[in-house]
Parts: sequence; C-alpha cells; structure tokens
Amino acid sequence: MTHKQIYTFFGTLFPTYYNSVDAWFPNGKGSIRVRLKGLPEEFIFTFINNKEWDFETLTYHNNKLKGAK
Repeated sequence: MTHKQIYTFFGTLFPTYYNSVDAWFPNGKGSIRVRLKGLPEEFIFTFINNKEWDFETLTYHNNKLKGAK
C-alpha cells in the first residue's frame, strides 16, 4: 500500500482528524506522520492491514522503538 493510500485509509477511520490535518509525511514502510491543526504533538498512523493498524503520538512511538516502559 502506498503512503497516499495509507493516508486515505486513515481518513476513513478518523474523518474528524482527517479534516484537521495540517500536514502529513511518509514515515517509513506502512506508516505516515500526521500533524493536526492547533496541536503541538504529531501522530504516527501505521497500517498493517484493514483490521490491524496503530494510531499513536510521535513521543509514544519513539519511546516504544527505544524500548522505554
């Protein structure tokens, strides 16, 4: 799935957030980074398949990658 397709899928799951997107960027295989208007935190949306996906803050995502508890 392309990053554009992942972004479109994100919009079907979260239409309110989708309508508030200030910018989005590819974030690696199967994921995009989303910046919402008026919020200081960025979010990571990771697509695994239609029934498995993840939506989390950038801080949480980075801590998870580092192995933080």
